Amino acid sequence: MQYGLYHCFAYSAVLYIQRRKYHRQTTTNKYLTLQMELLKAKQEEDRKRLEEQFKADMEAQREQMQNMMTANMEELRKDREAIVEQNQTLKETIESMHQSMEQRNAQITELQKQIIAIALRPPPPPPSGGGGCIIL
Repeated sequence: MQYGLYHCFAYSAVLYIQRRKYHRQTTTNKYLTLQMELLKAKQEEDRKRLEEQFKADMEAQREQMQNMMTANMEELRKDREAIVEQNQTLKETIESMHQSMEQRNAQITELQKQIIAIALRPPPPPPSGGGGCIIL
């Protein structure tokens, strides 16, 4: 009977070891599963954070490009306005110079007429006073 008791005790020990082993494996599996879930959650959180950061960076870059385009367009508009103003000033200056040249041409024509009129005048009559020239 001792053999039966020993056999029963040995069988109980084997069952105990198997249960411990199973419990260890289950605990290890649960721990690994939990760790894997935590890693997945962290990975998903990191992915979302990076995605949001990427979207924010893209939006900031788009806004910066829009601001640069707006500034360039504003600068081009100001340059165009300056050129238009400069052209207007040049037109006014040329018109003023043209009017001045016409006035001077009119003055020159008038002076030419006066010169011709003076040149075509008959010489003045000799002074009448009786005598003429006295030669000594």
